[in-house]
Amino acid sequence: MQKPERTLEHAVSGDVHILRLLTPKLDDEATLLVLEDELGDIIEQCQNVPPKVVLNFSSVQYIFTAALAKLVSYRRMLVDRGGKISLCCLQDTVREVVCLMRFDELFPISETEDDALAQLQQVC
Repeated sequence: MQKPERTLEHAVSGDVHILRLLTPKLDDEATLLVLEDELGDIIEQCQNVPPKVVLNFSSVQYIFTAALAKLVSYRRMLVDRGGKISLCCLQDTVREVVCLMRFDELFPISETEDDALAQLQQVC
């Protein structure tokens, strides 16, 4: 039996959780469920402090519009607990879709992971 591919890598820098998406296509429910579970775990771990999350899209070359809708749901999960979420390292094709759907007005977008970290670490 083949071991399933990892779709997500979780790291922590200070008080910011970094979720690196490892799949080239963000287009299936299984990947979105893994991301949702991981965000749920982060929220649970951050019971007394607002969660801060960076989503690194450096490996993602394609994003399905349903995945964008899920991102809004994930944002709501974090904001409801006083948290923040930032996107970074978007490939040109993904950035085009995100901007076309005007999601750049909902999510801060940084060119690099370090920029996204710096932005969230400044937020109280």
